Amino acid sequence: MKPKDIVRQKIRDIREDKKITQATMAELLHMSEGGYAKIERGETDLKIDRLANIAQILGVEMVDLIPFGDGPIIFNHSHDNSTNSSHFNLALGESTLQNEVTHLNHIIEMKNEILASREREIEGLKTQIVALEKLITALEKDAH
Repeated sequence: MKPKDIVRQKIRDIREDKKITQATMAELLHMSEGGYAKIERGETDLKIDRLANIAQILGVEMVDLIPFGDGPIIFNHSHDNSTNSSHFNLALGESTLQNEVTHLNHIIEMKNEILASREREIEGLKTQIVALEKLITALEKDAH
Protein backbone atom coordinates (compact mmCIF):
# COMPACT_ATOMS: atom_id res chain seq x y z
CA MET A 1 0.00 0.00 0.00
CA LYS A 2 1.32 3.46 -0.91
CA PRO A 3 2.09 5.86 1.95
CA LYS A 4 -0.65 8.24 0.76
CA ASP A 5 -3.15 5.36 0.90
CA ILE A 6 -1.98 4.39 4.37
CA VAL A 7 -2.64 7.94 5.63
CA ARG A 8 -6.16 8.06 4.21
CA GLN A 9 -6.89 4.54 5.51
CA LYS A 10 -5.69 5.49 9.00
CA ILE A 11 -7.91 8.57 8.91
CA ARG A 12 -10.93 6.52 7.85
CA ASP A 13 -10.26 3.75 10.41
CA ILE A 14 -9.87 6.17 13.31
CA ARG A 15 -12.91 8.18 12.22
CA GLU A 16 -15.04 5.04 12.02
CA ASP A 17 -13.70 3.72 15.35
CA LYS A 18 -14.74 6.99 16.98
CA LYS A 19 -18.15 6.81 15.26
CA ILE A 20 -17.66 10.14 13.50
CA THR A 21 -19.42 10.53 10.16
CA GLN A 22 -17.88 12.03 7.04
CA ALA A 23 -20.54 14.75 7.26
CA THR A 24 -19.42 15.66 10.77
CA MET A 25 -15.75 15.69 9.71
CA ALA A 26 -16.58 17.91 6.76
CA GLU A 27 -18.53 20.32 8.96
CA LEU A 28 -15.72 20.53 11.53
CA LEU A 29 -13.19 21.09 8.74
CA HIS A 30 -15.40 23.78 7.13
CA MET A 31 -15.63 21.93 3.83
CA SER A 32 -18.19 20.02 1.82
CA GLU A 33 -18.91 16.39 2.59
CA GLY A 34 -17.88 15.51 -0.97
CA GLY A 35 -14.60 17.36 -0.48
CA TYR A 36 -13.91 15.42 2.69
CA ALA A 37 -14.84 12.12 1.03
CA LYS A 38 -12.25 12.89 -1.67
CA ILE A 39 -9.60 13.08 1.06
CA GLU A 40 -10.50 9.61 2.33
CA ARG A 41 -10.65 8.23 -1.23
CA GLY A 42 -7.23 9.73 -2.04
CA GLU A 43 -8.62 11.89 -4.83
CA THR A 44 -7.18 15.11 -3.46
CA ASP A 45 -3.78 16.05 -2.05
CA LEU A 46 -3.70 16.49 1.68
CA LYS A 47 -1.99 19.66 2.88
CA ILE A 48 -0.17 19.46 6.17
CA ASP A 49 -2.42 22.06 7.82
CA ARG A 50 -5.49 20.02 6.82
CA LEU A 51 -3.83 16.85 8.18
CA ALA A 52 -3.19 18.68 11.48
CA ASN A 53 -6.87 19.71 11.63
CA ILE A 54 -8.02 16.15 10.94
CA ALA A 55 -5.71 14.78 13.63
CA GLN A 56 -7.04 17.31 16.11
CA ILE A 57 -10.66 16.43 15.35
CA LEU A 58 -9.87 12.71 15.65
CA GLY A 59 -8.06 13.31 18.95
CA VAL A 60 -4.74 11.88 17.76
CA GLU A 61 -1.31 13.28 17.09
CA MET A 62 -0.58 14.12 13.46
CA VAL A 63 2.42 11.77 13.51
CA ASP A 64 0.04 8.91 14.28
CA LEU A 65 -1.43 9.34 10.79
CA ILE A 66 1.90 9.44 8.91
CA PRO A 67 3.47 6.12 7.86
CA PHE A 68 7.09 6.84 8.78
CA GLY A 69 9.48 4.28 7.37
CA ASP A 70 7.04 3.06 4.70
CA GLY A 71 8.30 5.28 1.87
CA PRO A 72 9.54 8.76 1.09
CA ILE A 73 7.92 11.64 2.91
CA ILE A 74 8.46 15.27 1.93
CA PHE A 75 7.59 18.22 4.10
CA ASN A 76 7.77 21.47 2.20
CA HIS A 77 7.51 24.89 3.76
CA SER A 78 7.39 27.99 1.61
CA HIS A 79 6.91 31.58 2.61
CA ASP A 80 5.43 34.29 0.41
CA ASN A 81 7.00 37.59 1.47
CA SER A 82 4.56 39.67 -0.56
CA THR A 83 1.57 38.32 1.37
CA ASN A 84 3.52 37.32 4.49
CA SER A 85 1.96 33.86 4.40
CA SER A 86 3.41 30.43 4.96
CA HIS A 87 2.47 27.27 3.09
CA PHE A 88 3.15 23.76 4.36
CA ASN A 89 2.79 20.69 2.18
CA LEU A 90 3.13 16.99 2.92
CA ALA A 91 3.91 14.63 0.08
CA LEU A 92 4.03 10.85 0.30
CA GLY A 93 5.22 8.31 -2.25
CA GLU A 94 7.79 7.75 -5.01
CA SER A 95 6.03 9.70 -7.79
CA THR A 96 5.55 12.65 -5.47
CA LEU A 97 9.20 12.48 -4.51
CA GLN A 98 10.26 12.48 -8.16
CA ASN A 99 7.97 15.42 -8.93
CA GLU A 100 9.39 17.35 -5.98
CA VAL A 101 12.98 16.63 -7.07
CA THR A 102 12.15 17.80 -10.61
CA HIS A 103 10.53 20.95 -9.25
CA LEU A 104 13.48 21.71 -6.97
CA ASN A 105 15.97 21.12 -9.81
CA HIS A 106 14.01 23.61 -11.91
CA ILE A 107 14.19 26.17 -9.10
CA ILE A 108 17.94 25.62 -8.79
CA GLU A 109 18.38 26.14 -12.55
CA MET A 110 16.41 29.39 -12.41
CA LYS A 111 18.45 30.65 -9.46
CA ASN A 112 21.70 29.71 -11.23
CA GLU A 113 20.58 31.67 -14.30
CA ILE A 114 19.78 34.68 -12.11
CA LEU A 115 23.19 34.42 -10.41
CA ALA A 116 24.97 34.19 -13.76
CA SER A 117 23.04 37.22 -15.00
CA ARG A 118 23.96 39.19 -11.88
CA GLU A 119 27.62 38.21 -12.26
CA ARG A 120 27.58 39.49 -15.87
CA GLU A 121 25.93 42.68 -14.62
CA ILE A 122 28.62 43.10 -11.95
CA GLU A 123 31.39 42.62 -14.53
CA GLY A 124 29.74 45.24 -16.75
CA LEU A 125 29.55 47.65 -13.82
CA LYS A 126 33.21 47.02 -12.99
CA THR A 127 34.12 47.89 -16.58
CA GLN A 128 32.09 51.09 -16.31
CA ILE A 129 33.83 51.96 -13.03
CA VAL A 130 37.25 51.54 -14.64
CA ALA A 131 36.18 53.73 -17.58
CA LEU A 132 34.80 56.40 -15.23
CA GLU A 133 37.97 56.35 -13.13
CA LYS A 134 40.02 56.92 -16.30
CA LEU A 135 37.69 59.75 -17.29
CA ILE A 136 38.02 61.35 -13.84
CA THR A 137 41.80 61.04 -14.01
CA ALA A 138 41.85 62.63 -17.47
CA LEU A 139 39.54 65.46 -16.37
CA GLU A 140 41.66 66.12 -13.28
CA LYS A 141 44.81 66.35 -15.49
CA ASP A 142 43.07 68.84 -17.78
CA ALA A 143 41.87 70.88 -14.81
CA HIS A 144 45.47 71.37 -13.52
